[in-house]
Amino acid sequence: MDLEKNLPQTLVKTMGDKNEVAAFDQWRKSDAATSISPSLATPAAFDYQRSLWYQPGSREDLEGAINHYFQQNKQEFSSESTTWQGVLEELDGATAMYHEKVRGNPARATLRRGDTIARTLIPILESIPNDNGLGLLKGGLLVIFNAIKRRSDACEKVFHCFKLIPEKMAHVHRMEKSFYNEKGVKARSEDFYNALISSLPRLIRILNGNESGKRAVRMGKLLLGNQAKDVDSCVELIDEAIRKFDDYISDLNRSRDVRTARITESIHSNVNRLQDNFSETRQDVKDVKLLISYVNDSFEAKRDEYAALRESHMKELKEELIGVVNSFYRLMAEGHRSNALGNEGGISGPSWRTPPTLSWAETIGNDDSSSTQRISEDLIEALGGESIYLNMLNDHQQIIRKYHQFSDKSLRQATYLKSSLKFRRWLMGTAPDILLVDGHETRGRVSAMSVFCAMLVQALWTIQQEPTSPKHQAITLFFTCGAHTSAEDILTGPCGILRSFIGQLLRSWPGHAPDMTFISETNGLLIDDIREDRVEALCYLFEELLGRLPPEAVVYCIIDGISFYETNHLGWSAGLNRVVSLFRELANTGPTIGGLGTKVKSLLVSADKSTDIYRLVSAEKRVDLRARNQAPNAVTEQSLLEEIQLQFGSEGNNDQGNWQEP
Repeated sequence: MDLEKNLPQTLVKTMGDKNEVAAFDQWRKSDAATSISPSLATPAAFDYQRSLWYQPGSREDLEGAINHYFQQNKQEFSSESTTWQGVLEELDGATAMYHEKVRGNPARATLRRGDTIARTLIPILESIPNDNGLGLLKGGLLVIFNAIKRRSDACEKVFHCFKLIPEKMAHVHRMEKSFYNEKGVKARSEDFYNALISSLPRLIRILNGNESGKRAVRMGKLLLGNQAKDVDSCVELIDEAIRKFDDYISDLNRSRDVRTARITESIHSNVNRLQDNFSETRQDVKDVKLLISYVNDSFEAKRDEYAALRESHMKELKEELIGVVNSFYRLMAEGHRSNALGNEGGISGPSWRTPPTLSWAETIGNDDSSSTQRISEDLIEALGGESIYLNMLNDHQQIIRKYHQFSDKSLRQATYLKSSLKFRRWLMGTAPDILLVDGHETRGRVSAMSVFCAMLVQALWTIQQEPTSPKHQAITLFFTCGAHTSAEDILTGPCGILRSFIGQLLRSWPGHAPDMTFISETNGLLIDDIREDRVEALCYLFEELLGRLPPEAVVYCIIDGISFYETNHLGWSAGLNRVVSLFRELANTGPTIGGLGTKVKSLLVSADKSTDIYRLVSAEKRVDLRARNQAPNAVTEQSLLEEIQLQFGSEGNNDQGNWQEP
């Protein structure tokens, strides 16, 4: 496992403590340590220089040889101050002594000066890491060059080999940095360092041979050449490692040259292609310019032709527009005349008033009392102002415009609802009712079920304007949950449903404005609770207003995408359960406050499938639209209008008990 290159100094100091090393060495050989891992008892020695344990071997041999030499030559240098500067100074001294002994030899006079070597190599050598025992090389080389000065007459071979070792080490380090991604360079550099580490102990002992032994024996070995052979074997090992390293670097350089040549050739080829493409592009640009010139000429000619044609038809167009204005004016005047004649004859006009045409003041502010007017204004402001009604109209039109974005299959699946017996009973029944519809189709903000609901609302609005509409008063309220899911929207969540319905109800109120004195009786608490979005206050206000409608009134409450609020986000789940419970109570008993004649019909629609509120609605009041439920044709506004008109036209003749599911 690789160790970290740079350890914290405090950690190095702790690891180099001799007491810590001795204690750990004793513990790792104990039974407790071997029970954790038998490898802890592996023979190892501690290197204080590198702060790690290593397996005894050639490095230990080298370290012992260096320390032995230092002990015998304490007067010359200290082992604790061994640096690359010291190594190069010893090399310079050995070179000078060698020159003195061989003065006059021009071949040997070509050696470089020591100060030049130091200036060139020290920055590189100091950057060589001390990992894997490389720090010992400084001491080993220092000993070699010092011993050469002492025995230069017997160490010429050692000197010739080792005088270039610092430069070779710097060269190896430079190549390692240049080819840092090449594992082969790393392996051969380690071979080179290992060759140095393994050869230095023998050379040190050879060079230090004059310190021990009999002089006759040493002179005999010198004459017989044994020392020269030993030196040759050591030097040959180092030279072989250097040669292999240089050969590998040469191979890498040749490979790099080949790759560079290929890349250069590819670049030249690409440049040639770009030049060809540029020439073609220039020609294309010329052709485009000619085409643009032709188009401009044609455009000018067409523009002149169109100007002449427009001039010739402008008069006819103005006459046609005036004709449209006159026709539209006559149509409106005829409608006004018919209403006036009907009122003179005692025939009341159409009573359905959705979308409403009254302003807020006409709806609520008919009372001359300033307090009543103030209550009305406070209520409108607490509900959200004029925007709550305009938002409903905008949501409705947005859904209608998205009709063509849905597939025919999705629309026919949604249209199948009008064929359901439960839906027809909900629409045409004479009693309050509630119906929960699961579309099982999509969970988009606007779905095919949204389109069906919007067209149903539009059909009810259209029918209310016809003179032949039913004689009971009807109001249609509409809300789409998918358009109001932002926390910043005043109409968001279950409370937003009631805010919108109350605003629409006030704008659509039939006849005189409702009595609002019950609001003043709460001393402003009801208005404050509405501002704070309290669902109970909104339920109370909605039910109070429903109870003040004429007994024969019918209120259609159509909610699209109700499942968007089936979530605990912002507490919507609890609020939605309360709102659905209110609609269920209105379907079962009608408004509990005020008159009991008002019929509330609630249609709760989920584009996909409700996950919670279905528990609040009985099974006979739920409809599931599966993929297999397909109407023959997709719903359109006209087809839905005609079918509803047909149902209302036969309202007095049909027996609901004889209705059959198609």
